[in-house]
Parts: sequence; structure tokens; C-alpha cells
Amino acid sequence: MVLKWKSIHLIPGNESGRLIQLQSLKYQKGKWSGVVVAVYFNTDNWGSHLYLIEPGLKDAFRNQPYFLEEISIYSKVIWKINDSNSLSFRESTQRKKSEKWKPEMGFQLDIVF
Repeated sequence: MVLKWKSIHLIPGNESGRLIQLQSLKYQKGKWSGVVVAVYFNTDNWGSHLYLIEPGLKDAFRNQPYFLEEISIYSKVIWKINDSNSLSFRESTQRKKSEKWKPEMGFQLDIVF
């Protein structure tokens, strides 16, 4: 079993009001692997927005602007059925200050004939 923890705290450039904190935990054991990531960011306004590329399901990713104060949490689990087939599941949720959580889910079955 492999378990990795990563913590990043960034204030990009010399600009005030731009903050991003990223916490991630990766897991791998046998045919199972996964990741859980929590991101907090805070910017003054749209003019100081940040982009963070989040991994998606196989051959996909999310690239969206983050602005104001927001929390984003996502997880991805992959079960490698054999050398060429796998099943993946991704769940994420985001919340801007004083708004409701916005959850998203997806799954993907890769089969090679």
C-alpha cells in the first residue's frame, strides 16, 4: 500500500488578496488507486482570479477560474480490472462563500476489445 500526503500554500506573485491552499492524499493498493483533494482559495475579485487544473476521469480534466472565496473538494477512485480495462469514479463539490454546495459525479468504464 502506498499513501502520499501533499500540502501546498501559495500566494502567487506579489499581489494582495490571492491565496490558494491545496491538500491532497493519494492512495494505491493492488488494483485500486485514488486521490482526495481539498482546495481553498481567496481572491479580491474577478480581475485576480486563479486557474487550477484538476484531474478528471481518463483523458479529461477541469480548468475553471477560481475567484472570491471558495472551497473545492474532489475525489477520484480507479479500479484496474486488468492490464487494459478499468472502472473510474469521480466526485466533486464546490462552495462559494454564502452559497450552497454544488456537487458533480461521473464514472467511466474503459474496455479494450
